[in-house]
Amino acid sequence: MPRKPHAISTEYPYHVTVRTNNKDWFELSMDQMWEIFSSHLFLTRHAFNLRIHAFVLMSNHFHLLVTTPDGNLSEAMQFFIGHVSKEISRQQQRINHNFKQRYYRSLLTSETSVAAVYKYIYQNPLRAGISRKAHHYKYSTLGEVLGLRKGIIPINDNILFDHGDWMKTLNWISEDSEVAVTESIRKGLKKREFEFIRDRSTRSEVIPDLP
Repeated sequence: MPRKPHAISTEYPYHVTVRTNNKDWFELSMDQMWEIFSSHLFLTRHAFNLRIHAFVLMSNHFHLLVTTPDGNLSEAMQFFIGHVSKEISRQQQRINHNFKQRYYRSLLTSETSVAAVYKYIYQNPLRAGISRKAHHYKYSTLGEVLGLRKGIIPINDNILFDHGDWMKTLNWISEDSEVAVTESIRKGLKKREFEFIRDRSTRSEVIPDLP
């Protein structure tokens, strides 16, 4: 008997990610890829009434933090990933599958988990060793949120910078996270509903400090 599909939340945000086939790097330049992703994310946001909180593009995958008030995440991601893939193929003048068949999503139902994953997303370039500060990375919406760069991706409700000390929040994002915390988040994002994974040595949940 087929499993009943999970209902998509209209209230809480999702972490969404998808990788290229075989984890190969994009053949087009990152500048070209950023333009492709930005323009199609702009279109998808308006076509499906999305609320985009954060987006980071890496060399063979992306991370997106998004809420779907209309409960249409699957339709929106199918549209977004499909059109991005077609445009990549058009510019490369070749026909192939650029991404894996499925994307991965994880529902974030608490302020703690949202903040932790928000930082985890923006710290991707730091963990990869290609940027020393999260806001210096060019292919990220963080620079647009801070007004350092112009972009077309609409971040229409910024969940951490709207209140409190924005400099404190920025410093917190760029601070190194403990390995146990990062690993807990990475494993937690593999679940349909995110949860902090317990540390085997202490048998307690690994929860990061928040700004």
